[in-house]
Amino acid sequence: MRVDVCIQVADNTYVNLVPMFAGRYVEELPWDERFSDVPFDNFTFVWNELSTRGYRTLFAEDAPSIAIFNYNKGGFHRPPADYYMRPFSLAMEDHGAVWNAGHDCVGTRLETDVVLDWIVEFERRFRDAPHASFSFITRLTHEDVRKTAAADLPYERFLRRLRDEGLLNRTVLVLYSDHGMRFGDLRRTYVGKLEERLPFVVVRLPPRLRRAYRAQSGALLINAGRLTTPFDIYETLADLTEFDGTVRHGCDTVLRRGCSLLAEVPPQRTCEDSGVLPHWCACHETVPVHPADPAVRRAAHAVVRFINDQLSVHRGRCARLRLLDDMVFDARRVRPRDDVIRFRNSRRDVLGRTVEFDGEETAARNRVDEYQLTFETTPGGAVFEATVRCRGDTSVQIADVSRINAYGDQSTCIDVHSHKKFCYCV
Repeated sequence: MRVDVCIQVADNTYVNLVPMFAGRYVEELPWDERFSDVPFDNFTFVWNELSTRGYRTLFAEDAPSIAIFNYNKGGFHRPPADYYMRPFSLAMEDHGAVWNAGHDCVGTRLETDVVLDWIVEFERRFRDAPHASFSFITRLTHEDVRKTAAADLPYERFLRRLRDEGLLNRTVLVLYSDHGMRFGDLRRTYVGKLEERLPFVVVRLPPRLRRAYRAQSGALLINAGRLTTPFDIYETLADLTEFDGTVRHGCDTVLRRGCSLLAEVPPQRTCEDSGVLPHWCACHETVPVHPADPAVRRAAHAVVRFINDQLSVHRGRCARLRLLDDMVFDARRVRPRDDVIRFRNSRRDVLGRTVEFDGEETAARNRVDEYQLTFETTPGGAVFEATVRCRGDTSVQIADVSRINAYGDQSTCIDVHSHKKFCYCV
């Protein structure tokens, strides 16, 4: 089953995969940049929960310099799983002679193949015992999406081996990504906005489970077209850990932030219900606005001021940014539903529940316009996308800002990861 409406909940790999593996936002772990040197050994992730239940576990990544829990972070001082690939990956990195010029191949083998082969060996070894493997493969397409085709044959071989050797007969397979393409010319288009926000997810249940639990497998198919998030993957894994046919983490009776996909997700579920911030929500209807509209320009200048305020803590190491040519090159107004705009109050939760709405005049006076803006700053040529809420002519609230072109080594002069996308070192 391919999930068509799985929405990312934050900006990059780490902050999207923590909800998938821990069921929490990063700040709820709790973690922020103040703890960048603190290892993750004492945090609880799904592989820890499985290990305590007797599962054998594997954790594998390529590209150790940009690994999920190591890039600008403390990593693990103790192996997070029984089989942990990082020591081997670091050893390969230390021997430059074994790599090809593009740093994609170790000898004659694609690095992607090395990781996938390791997973197959693990699956063979523990095919008759409870086990779980977690992997994340990054390097091949991280800097150049055109290399994606080079992974076609390795993944085909990987999936065929799992199927042909019966390794999927009792195993749930989840293929996932952290987000869509974040950088490049496509990212400046409206389609590019959706591409980033809708990561790839495929879930395959073993045939025996599909036959024995038709309601749950049917719900999974229905949910392919419903709004879902990484939080739902976590709740699904929680249900599968000791699965007996009962779905304990579904939202069929109580709507929660995370919903197991083995129960039907409500069709009316919204980004707000799911804990998805407006900037990342892909369910809004938007209408184009002329980039020279005074409200658009005012909002764009407010975002640039916000960025410069964020960078002020770095004492002159980052350049002060300006809006390139004093222009925005794409602007869209989010069109909210009329009942959302006019909603005033709800009385009683169940019996006799009533909802009160403002009249047209009051609603117009209280109206908040939400814009999604794409613009470039100078110096440095950073391209940003921002979600901004404007009330009247004076009040501007910055909801979120993401960078949609690569910053490379522009921000090496600072260590605060959340500021690197803004900084152009002077």
